[in-house]
Amino acid sequence: MNKIKKIAPIHRAQLLTYMKIHQSRLGYIINFNVKLIKDGIMRFVL
Repeated sequence: MNKIKKIAPIHRAQLLTYMKIHQSRLGYIINFNVKLIKDGIMRFVL
């Protein structure tokens, strides 16, 4: 399994696409490869 060191723009685009397809207004990207989990959480709202 590959570990992602940093969230890339492609990850944001993929989440936004999933949110549009599923008609979700809220989405999260969580990077578990950080010391503090709060530093790895990104929240997106459409």
